[in-house]
Amino acid sequence: MPSAAVVAAARAAGLSHLYVEIAESSRGFYGAPGLAALLPAAHRAGLRVIAWVYPYLHDLPADVALTVAAARYRAPSGDRPDGVLADIEENVAEGTVHAYGQIVRAALGPAAPMAIAAVPPQSSAGRAFPFATAALSWDAIVPMDYWHAQRRAYGPAEVYAYVRDSVTQIRARAARHARRSAWPDVRLRLERRRQPGRRRDPRRGRGEDLVREQHGLGPPRHRPWRALAGLVWAG
Repeated sequence: MPSAAVVAAARAAGLSHLYVEIAESSRGFYGAPGLAALLPAAHRAGLRVIAWVYPYLHDLPADVALTVAAARYRAPSGDRPDGVLADIEENVAEGTVHAYGQIVRAALGPAAPMAIAAVPPQSSAGRAFPFATAALSWDAIVPMDYWHAQRRAYGPAEVYAYVRDSVTQIRARAARHARRSAWPDVRLRLERRRQPGRRRDPRRGRGEDLVREQHGLGPPRHRPWRALAGLVWAG
């Protein structure tokens, strides 16, 4: 899809951020051509672009280099991503996750907006995820809360309870070491602002309740991430 169409659709939907997967261990940094067009178009429209990387963490030096390259990418227009997010699912060994986060943080500096995406703590994989260790290096822990595990209809209360439990568990496990807060993320990984006249999704309303209840969930210092305290419900 052309960048202009992506931006137009995002604005029409009331989005403020775009998460764009641009790099993966098995494919390298494949998203540079797309970013070159998307970044300036998105920034002109007031949209922030988060560089999403998927490192497997089987080759730590290569994955660190891939992440840093994505975060530091500069388009021909001079535009750069507004932050980087690492999706950690393949290798969640505590020592590896710790080393990866610390090296990337050292390379990008203390002020670089960095988030780490993880499976929800309620899942079997999530129970083994080193959330406390991740909190040492990353500004935000973004649980990919796939609450729709079963093929059936879900009500707003169920979704709310699942995401709330996810955030509560992560905060409890990461509290001693957290640089920032745990933020909820739902399948589309995009924040949506409510627009006048737009029909309100009741599931989103429960998400907004959760945000207020958790006192914002987003860190006050890193403005590129602040709007991510909102929730998006796919459907």
